Amino acid sequence: MRCRNDASGVFCLRRESNPVCTDRRSRRIAWGTIALDPTTIREYADLVDVIRRRQDELLRISCLTIDEIAGLHSGHYSKITAGLKGFGSLSLFNVLQALGLRLRIEPDPDATAKYQHRWEPRQERSLRAGDQHWRRQRVQPS
Repeated sequence: MRCRNDASGVFCLRRESNPVCTDRRSRRIAWGTIALDPTTIREYADLVDVIRRRQDELLRISCLTIDEIAGLHSGHYSKITAGLKGFGSLSLFNVLQALGLRLRIEPDPDATAKYQHRWEPRQERSLRAGDQHWRRQRVQPS
């Protein structure tokens, strides 16, 4: 879909790229289709930075809009990105979905080479798996 106010037929992605454009509807559709380059995240601050960059630069939506879409209390997302609060187990994935993002876990060859010598194999005889745990065993009626 192209911008209705752009005579050249080029789809404007941002107001800076086409300051003449005033068509909010077409820009809103374009913002959701902008791709974010895959980013390596090594710490929590990197994760928050990528999420904030997606919101600010690519989507240009307010923090309150993200709160509403993600089902958070009003102002919670801005507290998370400001560092006053942290992501919880549910809020992280709700915010990622609200921004059209997902997490992908991959093996890190550098970290594997660095720490593999410290990995000790577990004792298989001490392992209780599945129904072998005493809390999961069924009592046989007598």
